[in-house]
Amino acid sequence: MGIKKLFIVLYLLVPVSLAAGNLTDKIISNLYKIKNYQGIADFYVTLPMTDEDVHYRLYMSSQVSENDTLCPYDYFIEVESDTHPTLSGSFMTYFDGNYFHFGNGRLREYHADENVAPFVSRLSGNHLISGVHRSGLFPGELPQELAFWLETFKSNPTVKITEYPDTIVDGRRVDALAIEEWGSGELMRSLFMTFDIDTGLPINKEIENNPGHIGSQTVVTHYFGSQINIDFPSDFFSEERLLREKSEIMQLYRNSNYRAENLKGKESPFFSLPLASGNGRFDLENCKGKSVVLAFVDTEGSFCNDVLAIAKKLKDTDICWVTLYKESLVGEDLREKLNGPGIVVSNAASVAMRYGVVGYPTVFVVNEEGIVTDIYIGYSPKLRDELESAIMQ
Repeated sequence: MGIKKLFIVLYLLVPVSLAAGNLTDKIISNLYKIKNYQGIADFYVTLPMTDEDVHYRLYMSSQVSENDTLCPYDYFIEVESDTHPTLSGSFMTYFDGNYFHFGNGRLREYHADENVAPFVSRLSGNHLISGVHRSGLFPGELPQELAFWLETFKSNPTVKITEYPDTIVDGRRVDALAIEEWGSGELMRSLFMTFDIDTGLPINKEIENNPGHIGSQTVVTHYFGSQINIDFPSDFFSEERLLREKSEIMQLYRNSNYRAENLKGKESPFFSLPLASGNGRFDLENCKGKSVVLAFVDTEGSFCNDVLAIAKKLKDTDICWVTLYKESLVGEDLREKLNGPGIVVSNAASVAMRYGVVGYPTVFVVNEEGIVTDIYIGYSPKLRDELESAIMQ
């Protein structure tokens, strides 16, 4: 087998004075204290029967999201592989009830506000089956997820945990845990995990599934380059970033259900956002009985300014024009935009996602019954005439 297993030398530097469970609690506590994390991991899998080794390199980022009831953290994981080149460039990310997973030429996305069921964990016997956003090979390597699973192991009567505080493993002082999961009198899985004795960050993890059986499988994770207290950009865990940095994938592979073009003839998705002025909120009920123009724009594109110029020319018509900026508006930028025509809202990236917006400007015309009648992606010199024609229909 090509994987270098941990050469485990357990030498207790001090007597084991911790009561059973105390070291595990300490490790869990340290992992939960990590608010923002960024690190790299080499992830090796030995395939059953063939002993073939598969190697992935994971680039992982996560940050605590305390108010999210579906997952206590946001994350972004990118994958490279020298043994499976087709998986290089894969990524998975979760934020605010939204999960995206790209791999093997397929993009899957789930949104809790449309269907929460895929995100809900469930029990199967003594085993917890995680929701779609916390399952699969790689999310379990994140420090926050390690803490969650250690808590689960502690409460599972079929799991035995042996603690090795302040121990030498591969010449390094660490805290270590040896974990055995039993079922029907047989050892189903064994784990050996080591953690930095000062920072509490994970160093190595080795799992053997079905040990002693012909179909046994070994999974080894080596962590390096770990950093905490990272100051992530405000849109690091967001669809805005996906649309910007993974634009080719998002446009080429995105499920057609989430394309703006497919909203034509359908009811306009509901949303409610604070007004950029700070004086109340806006939703489509505010424009009930009127034709509505929803103009999704950003603050940087010149074509977006051209669209807003059209709004000024249409200000005397009986339409409800709503400008939705994807960004937050502050300072002079806010004062300038509030002087524009119609209703102005900001921080509309989540609404843009519901409408399938992948570029700016994108304009929707909604009739008096709340049905999307026309969609314009990008700017053209004929846009004003086309908008007027659509509104007057």
